[in-house]
Amino acid sequence: MQALVRLWLRTTALCKPTPHGWTERLFQLVNFDQYGARDELLRSANLLLDEKELRGLVDRFDQKLIAGVNAAADTGHLPSSVFHASGCLHLLSEALRDPDIHVRAVLRYSPQPNAMQRQGFARSYVDAGRPEDALLWLDGDWGHLEGSRQRLQAETHSCPRQK
Repeated sequence: MQALVRLWLRTTALCKPTPHGWTERLFQLVNFDQYGARDELLRSANLLLDEKELRGLVDRFDQKLIAGVNAAADTGHLPSSVFHASGCLHLLSEALRDPDIHVRAVLRYSPQPNAMQRQGFARSYVDAGRPEDALLWLDGDWGHLEGSRQRLQAETHSCPRQK
C-alpha cells in the first residue's frame, strides 16, 4: 500500500492541479480514507506538495484539533477528531521534518505529556538531527520506560547536530 500511495503522489505531481488544488484534495482523501492510505498520504505528501502547501495542510488539521479540544471543554472528554487530527499532524511533521508540529499538537490536548509521548517527542527530534531539543523531553524518571529513556538519552548525546 505504501509504495502504491507514493507512486500515486509522484504521478499526481506531474498532473494539472484540481480546481481547488491538491492540498484540498489531499485533505478530503485523508478525512474519508477507509483503506488505510492516510498514513502514507501524509507522511509522503512532500512528493506532491511544496512546503507552503504542506504548512497550509498543517493549519487545516490544527484547526480541527483545536475545535475538538474546545468541544471537549463542554463534554469533559476528547472526541476522536482530536486524535485523528493529532495523528495527521504527526505524519505531516514527518513530511516536513519538523517535530515541533507534532509536539505542539499533542501539547494542545495533553499539556503534561506522559512517558510514551515524551519518548515520541525525543525520538522525532533525534531523527530530525535536533538532539538539543530532544534533551528537553528526556528529563525525569519514566517509570517502566526508564530503560528506553536512558538508551534514547545516550543516543541523543552521540547524535550529529543538524546544520
